Amino acid sequence: MRLKPFFLIGMALFSGLALVPSLAIVMEEWNHVHAVEAAGAALETLRPALTISERLALERGGHNEALLKQDPASNNVIAALSATRPDRRSIRRDAERPQDSLLC
Repeated sequence: MRLKPFFLIGMALFSGLALVPSLAIVMEEWNHVHAVEAAGAALETLRPALTISERLALERGGHNEALLKQDPASNNVIAALSATRPDRRSIRRDAERPQDSLLC
């Protein structure tokens, strides 16, 4: 009996054992690539809606609109927008002030 056929069968078996996990990793990464492409397509679909909500947000709507335009906003525009916003420190003080209640 010759050893050559057993050697070839053993080599094929061990190479097959090494090939199975590598194919599983390739399939997992391929699925990951497809998921990333799908997420990119969803983001491109939602981009106009996200841009509109960012530009029209109540908290910083004017600032966002001035900063997101093609032409940079001038210092006068930024100063005018900052003047229209209330002072955050006064808002915080008003929130910390105890309210009149019936229990006190």
